[in-house]
Amino acid sequence: MMLRLACSCVLLCFVAAIVCFGARSVRADELKVRMVIGTDVVCRAQPSSSARAETRLRLGDYLGISKEIRAGGATWYFDEWHVRGLNPTCWVYGPMTTEFDRSNPEPALLALVDHMLRRKDRVAFAEYVEAENLLLDPRYLPVLRSSGFLQFRRLAIIDRAAHSGDGPRLGYDDPLKRAWARGHTDMLREFEPAGHWYVPSEMYWNLYDRYKDAPWADELAWAAAQATQPGDECYTNCHLGIIVAGPLQYWTRLPRGAAIGQALREAIARAGYAMQKSSYETPERGLLDQIRNSLSSVTAPEKSRLLELLDEAQREIPPR
Repeated sequence: MMLRLACSCVLLCFVAAIVCFGARSVRADELKVRMVIGTDVVCRAQPSSSARAETRLRLGDYLGISKEIRAGGATWYFDEWHVRGLNPTCWVYGPMTTEFDRSNPEPALLALVDHMLRRKDRVAFAEYVEAENLLLDPRYLPVLRSSGFLQFRRLAIIDRAAHSGDGPRLGYDDPLKRAWARGHTDMLREFEPAGHWYVPSEMYWNLYDRYKDAPWADELAWAAAQATQPGDECYTNCHLGIIVAGPLQYWTRLPRGAAIGQALREAIARAGYAMQKSSYETPERGLLDQIRNSLSSVTAPEKSRLLELLDEAQREIPPR
């Protein structure tokens, strides 16, 4: 009786194994490879966000996909490579993954970084560090060095990390955050009044000078124009100086660029702030002339309003 019971148990286990693992009888060369592009991604027992979490996946993990289904308005993938004895299923939420080609990993890395930069929730400092560390991984470092676009995105990741709510702060940091900041001294500058680091605009402009003919150069130039040095108390000439260091640098390079309207509107706002402070500080003629002369090749309609404000500021200067 005991022998028959043991045999029955063995048979039941064998049948269960066929049921559980039969769906995974897919050759390795038939699997589609995808990469995890989000943090806090998990394998789930079923293709549902409410299903039990089986195992945690890391940013940049490879997935071997044998099947996919649509559930709850999204695509879910079954991953063969993270199935374990205690985790017999691994369904992964599709939007947290991207296609991965070992011979050309750049598109996957760009998708990973762009996902991080587009997140609307609060991203922790450690998550930005995790993303940058992946770009610096020996597997991908040659790709980073050869891809200007990926270098551009890395600068954005570093800047976000430096400004994150729990990021490094001057003077009262824990050793690991301070070490991260000091490890990026070639890319970061200190801003003591606010107690933090920032990526200076020249980092972006240096990259722009190397890739000015790239299809994404306009986006890079606008990012550079916005990466002006932080200010503390800002009066008339401080605001005019921000125009010179920021939007002016964009329209002198790209007078018909895609962001020309934004650049001029930002300059108009700054010029308005400058006029509000003109009772405390007289505008500098040299700054006004520099801004006015830089607009010679600009034809966007917003230009006229900026010139009006410059003329108004000019009238605040006492005659010589």
